Amino acid sequence: MKILPLLIFVILLTFSCGCVLDTYPSISEDGNDLSVKTIAIDFPYKDKEVTGFVELKLAPYSGAKLSKKTAVLYGKTKDSGWEEKYYDAMINDASLTDLYSRLIEFFDSYSAANSFDSDEYAEMVTSFVQTIPYRTEESNTRFPIETVVDNYGDCDDKSILLSGILSRKGYDVALLNFGNHMTAAINSSGSYKMIETTSYAYITEEVNLSEFNVETNVPKIYKIGEGMTPYYSEDKVDAVLKTYTSLLSDCAVLYSKISGLEKVIEDQKASLNERYDNELRIACNKNIDAYNSYVSQYKKKSEALSKLSLGRYNLEGAYEVVKGLS
Repeated sequence: MKILPLLIFVILLTFSCGCVLDTYPSISEDGNDLSVKTIAIDFPYKDKEVTGFVELKLAPYSGAKLSKKTAVLYGKTKDSGWEEKYYDAMINDASLTDLYSRLIEFFDSYSAANSFDSDEYAEMVTSFVQTIPYRTEESNTRFPIETVVDNYGDCDDKSILLSGILSRKGYDVALLNFGNHMTAAINSSGSYKMIETTSYAYITEEVNLSEFNVETNVPKIYKIGEGMTPYYSEDKVDAVLKTYTSLLSDCAVLYSKISGLEKVIEDQKASLNERYDNELRIACNKNIDAYNSYVSQYKKKSEALSKLSLGRYNLEGAYEVVKGLS
């Protein structure tokens, strides 16, 4: 009975003093929930499979499941950066501290054991998030702990998880909102570059957005955290991607030449079986030598292409392939 008068008082006070009572998503934990869950970690990075376990408290997860994922806005807030505040609330809720601490503890340990630099650390965490199955069942963005415990998420779920982890490690990261698609991003060469989270892709690799039916190719940028660490390996990514494109073209040309020579050689051999012709024999042998050379080139280039195609969670390995072709 006392709630309604108090609510009326708050509303009157809000309008009389010009206060804005905007509210953003938050997690209300059940203090009596002491349960934990063992989360298996298993994802590829470099030439190994990263495996392990983390124990997560489930009180934040249960609270996140029951929380409203919408913002309640008043006044002119809709025109004054409410989206940044919304995603900040989703990423940096105090109840997510345990999640980030446990994951970062695992990543720190693995990184130290393998002497990773800052770029390799970011690539490792990116591969972890990219490995989480893509699935969307809810219209609203979910808290990072839901994505980890449920082991699925869509583009915004996975992007806020990745940016949340990297921002806690001091990276200069952001979210890129294309309307119908969202990616994480990291500062590289002075601007935010894409990190696609729904599939394996190199950090800074620009993916084809047409399949996502984006509303704009110029995204809204939401800076996450106060990190300053950039990503330095964009030049390696560029070299790998340019080589990949070049190999695709080379393989297509070689395949066409091989296919054409197969028919020519077959016809020449058939003619030589009918009657001996020295000039035709010489021409046939030259074509066979060319054919074998093209096949050897095609094999080498296609093997390199396969390694680059499958190695988007292994930049250093892919870059070694590129250097080997030089």
